[in-house]
Amino acid sequence: MGIINATPDSFYSGSRRSYSEIAATAAEMTEHGAGIIDLGAYSSRPGAADVSEKEEIERIRLAMKEIRSAVPSALVSVDTFRSEVARIAVEECGADIINDISGGMLDKLMIQTVASLRVPYIIMHMRGTPATMRGLCDYPEGVTAGVVKELSVSVSKAEEAGICDMIIDPGLGFAKTVEQNYELLRNTKLIGDTFNLPVLIGLSRKNRLAYPQTKPCLPQSPQTLLPFRAVRPYCVSMMLRLPVSAWMCMDFRHKPTFETMDGFGIRDALDIAIAALLLYYLYRIMKESGTINIFFGVLAFIVVWVLASQILEMKLIGTILDKFMSIGLLVLVILFQDQIKRFLVELGDHKRWRFLKKLFHHSRGEHEDNARQYVLPIVYACMSMSKSKTGALIVIQNDISLDNYEKSGDIIDARINSRLIENIFFKNSPLHDGAMIIAGDKIVSAGCILPVSHDRNVPRALGLRHRSALGISQATDAFAIVVSEETGGISVAHRGVLTTRLSSADLEQRLFQVFHHKEG
Repeated sequence: MGIINATPDSFYSGSRRSYSEIAATAAEMTEHGAGIIDLGAYSSRPGAADVSEKEEIERIRLAMKEIRSAVPSALVSVDTFRSEVARIAVEECGADIINDISGGMLDKLMIQTVASLRVPYIIMHMRGTPATMRGLCDYPEGVTAGVVKELSVSVSKAEEAGICDMIIDPGLGFAKTVEQNYELLRNTKLIGDTFNLPVLIGLSRKNRLAYPQTKPCLPQSPQTLLPFRAVRPYCVSMMLRLPVSAWMCMDFRHKPTFETMDGFGIRDALDIAIAALLLYYLYRIMKESGTINIFFGVLAFIVVWVLASQILEMKLIGTILDKFMSIGLLVLVILFQDQIKRFLVELGDHKRWRFLKKLFHHSRGEHEDNARQYVLPIVYACMSMSKSKTGALIVIQNDISLDNYEKSGDIIDARINSRLIENIFFKNSPLHDGAMIIAGDKIVSAGCILPVSHDRNVPRALGLRHRSALGISQATDAFAIVVSEETGGISVAHRGVLTTRLSSADLEQRLFQVFHHKEG
């Protein structure tokens, strides 16, 4: 919030503007991040000359005309304690917010007027008048308790009048000593929590805020007071539907150094791009592993938690959901341990990083020779079993270890050999019903038990071998080969996708890709 005073005697001379300067000042404020421009035409400085209602209205009209000509879309709050000035400012000049330093105490018609205008209302705490407030700084119960107690009177009246969009201002410097100003700053969150309303902290260059303190909570020099940012703890939904994350009142003598909600740079774009990429990979892995429904269920739970606990503030449901959320990370790790492991493997072994691996490995020709001696025995065995309609399930390990599945079968620990593969899956062999696991250049184990996919898109004609192949490809990055006992057809499953009716050439090409990946 940037301040423009259309007065010759406001608190800070740097905020005073002649009518010829107002348009340029408003444009500069908006350019440097001001979301709201606060216009005052009556000085609340102690000892300032009184301004008639007629003169205040005339100043507002002239100043608003200049502001609207420079920044037509800017949100403008008018600083006044007079109901008639507020009415004309909104109805005739197009003001968006009324900022009342007296909280309705100096004009008994102010609250009813704002209610009829249906605009947001800033209620500030002040005792007496600007001329008498310096002698009214005694708060027997403490300044925070006193301010809250007295503000509650104005807030209650505003609520009874039907004003639903309010902002409270503890009124730094208005009937407050220097020590009391700092205490209010330290208790800003407490004040906001008490009313469940946003808090406006008005930090101008009043000399009262620049005095040194024993335990200061703010920078002490006027030069460093300028960029201070008071963050309020709640969001406000005004009739203007104004999204605000922090309210601040400041004088624009120098360019402000704080960041605004409207600022969007390369860093923000990069942040969004990385988050989107990670979410995409996570979604793809969940979809391939058949746990996408659980993933959406978790998202739905988080949405319900935010609505109940953070937005609607339902205490009972919010408390129950908070307890679940406190252990939510542990539950997610347990539920998605396989998917998390696969996600991390993909993140670290994506194609973008493979060129680094090649620096530390053999040449491409050596890779092809090594891959051929592993691939061809598997292809020959599968083609032979396909002709004889011998059922088979072969799993080739990639980056994710299959130790848990290997232990469910019998250890073989033999080099890849086509005759050995055919012998293991011979229908009278005791190991033919399970899966064979190949890791590197060896047949590690056979007769292994694999997870079964529950994907409803799998055709009913496909049996348990196909579902097991799909299941292991969803749970890990393994490559699975199935030879159908009924039809002799060859199928492969990889990354949660099942491909059927492969020829020997297709199978050979797929296997070469797998082994090139493992060695490259």
